[in-house]
Amino acid sequence: MKILFVFLFLITAIYSYCGNENWPLGGKQAGMGFTGVTISDVWSSSHNQAGLARLSIPTLGLYNENRFLLQTTSLKALSFAMPTNEAGVFALDLSYFGYEKYNESKVGLAYAMMIGHHFSIGAKVNYLNTHFAEVYGNKGHVVAEFGFLAEPAEHLFIGGHIYNISRTKLAVYDDERIPSTLTVGIGYRFTEKLFMTTEAEKTFTTKMIYKIGLDYRFMNNLYMRAGATTSPDQLTFGLGYVIKKIKADISFSYHQVLGITPHVGIIYNFKYETTANIAN
Repeated sequence: MKILFVFLFLITAIYSYCGNENWPLGGKQAGMGFTGVTISDVWSSSHNQAGLARLSIPTLGLYNENRFLLQTTSLKALSFAMPTNEAGVFALDLSYFGYEKYNESKVGLAYAMMIGHHFSIGAKVNYLNTHFAEVYGNKGHVVAEFGFLAEPAEHLFIGGHIYNISRTKLAVYDDERIPSTLTVGIGYRFTEKLFMTTEAEKTFTTKMIYKIGLDYRFMNNLYMRAGATTSPDQLTFGLGYVIKKIKADISFSYHQVLGITPHVGIIYNFKYETTANIAN
């Protein structure tokens, strides 16, 4: 039984976020094929910090996923964004992946600012800690990331983001490094109700990953999401509901071999937003 558990953990780790990758956070983003580089909300702190610059009120986000319904590969996160009057937007996020025997935790401080009315930039510094019980103990690293978000035409968004600019080493042996990831994406709002985005993601050691996501406002406060991603091939879908200051999202991603992963996210705005202001 113990051998079977170890085997299952190793297999799921391949399709999880072991290795201090840039974990995609947010219930909305999960439902949209894990896209996020052209989306502006509190989880831009993970996907593309430049998106934070479009926030106008303090916002708190909570997120949880149980990858393939296993507690050993669960991911939990918290993010808080604080806009200022003239000095841009600051954000702090915390995340934890794994369980007591193996886990990865991350603390990140992000900053974003608008340059003009249609272009923003953002950056973030993270401290990563990897814990491997009874083998390596704890090991910490510092990783930086940077992103931009442009709106060259009305309703058209172009974003880019790079994670681990310095290609920080994870271990000296075999020159093992934390993955450096480059993501570019395009998003377009066809109508007030329909938003579509597509992304391409690449690391130095893996083939290109393609993602696509749709967000449709089905009713006044009810949203439907769908998406897909390659490498590994997954389908995603989800629902979002907005009531006054709270946005609640539940999504599911499906892998044809390993099964379903539920994703749950809650965003709390410290001031009330009307429906017209929460479309993206």
